[in-house]
Amino acid sequence: MSVSADTPETGKYATQNIGFIPDWEKAASPVIDYALTLKNVDPKSIAVLGYSLGGYLATRVAAFDHRVAAVIAIDGIYDYGKTLTDNLTPELMELYKGGKKDEFDYILNTHFLNNQSIPTSARWALQQGLWSFKTHSLYDYYKLSEAYNLIGLTDKVQAKVFVGDAENDIYFPGQAKALAAHLGNKATLYEFKANEGAGAHCAVGANIFLTQVILDWFDGVLKNKNGK
Repeated sequence: MSVSADTPETGKYATQNIGFIPDWEKAASPVIDYALTLKNVDPKSIAVLGYSLGGYLATRVAAFDHRVAAVIAIDGIYDYGKTLTDNLTPELMELYKGGKKDEFDYILNTHFLNNQSIPTSARWALQQGLWSFKTHSLYDYYKLSEAYNLIGLTDKVQAKVFVGDAENDIYFPGQAKALAAHLGNKATLYEFKANEGAGAHCAVGANIFLTQVILDWFDGVLKNKNGK
């Protein structure tokens, strides 16, 4: 697909005003439909790869579209909403559970989002969430995130799944292991280590190494699938 000079904020795509959706098979399955019309695509060798939140999205696709032979989740995510609420203070959690939207938004905006003493990575994560989910309310962003989980869906996945787990992941610690545990023998859990230069979220800074690992795994999946 060609990309124009338009930006998401000013170009023709801005009029769509579409953010992420949890049922990502609605976006991915039409892409697979198109791929299968191409002569050089092997219908038995289709993989879906997702980075960061894509680790949830890609796995979700395989639960509903069994044309997927393999999933590569870098890094694995089982319950995205939980990663957000786990970091709330008791005060914020009480406001959140009580539906106190205005108070919740005020505290997060004042003391976190617009507080320069808060680490840039934490403020960026909130800002990115607002932009990606097309909302101006952090309360609404947290509420929307609750739908992004694989509870009750991992049994539907038939494909083999590579689950990346970054040793020093600051965004989704524990999520890759949770995903692998729920997938059982369908999952290959691989921990990218800091001493390999690959311990950051999504192995940032070690892309060549990451690519070698996942392509070697995918090659093995295809060989086993085709009996080679």
